[in-house]
Amino acid sequence: VWCRHEELVDKSLVLFHELASGYSSSKTLSKLDVITLALRHHGPAQLPFLNQSGNPRHRTTFYTTLTRILLMDDNGLLELELFMAPFVPVLQHLQAFFAQAAISEPDAATMSEAKGLLTGVLRDLRGVCIGTANRRAYVAFFDWLYPDYLPMLVRSVELWWNDSSVTTPLLKLMAELVHNKCQRIA
Repeated sequence: VWCRHEELVDKSLVLFHELASGYSSSKTLSKLDVITLALRHHGPAQLPFLNQSGNPRHRTTFYTTLTRILLMDDNGLLELELFMAPFVPVLQHLQAFFAQAAISEPDAATMSEAKGLLTGVLRDLRGVCIGTANRRAYVAFFDWLYPDYLPMLVRSVELWWNDSSVTTPLLKLMAELVHNKCQRIA
């Protein structure tokens, strides 16, 4: 029920982000069971606010905060693969969709479902990318993303080049990937 109240979700995520901004408070947060659980199980099935159409920017904020908590020390790099695991089935489903779309024209319901999954995962991955504040974390994220999933993003632009609901989050993710903040790109 609470996930439909955008103001409540917004204020909760702002508070979560502010709490995770400081080193000592972030360290304390990382020891909480609820945060440990969220770092392992963070998909829309567990967190219904991620599926609400009125909350698209909240997805990016949420994943930025979770990634910063995960990567605040070197142990987080070891757990990055586990953290990224919930994205894999979604991205594999999208890869299968694009492979099928290359063969035959998908129906409108399948297109709509794929578009919704794609825009959601693009916002999530942008949040993860924003949360990678140093070179080692960025390289670990980029190595996870490329070559397995980045070509699929090219296919998405080829299919939905004229749909801003796809191109905007995709271009924002690409802009974040090439932005050399904190000298994270070697």
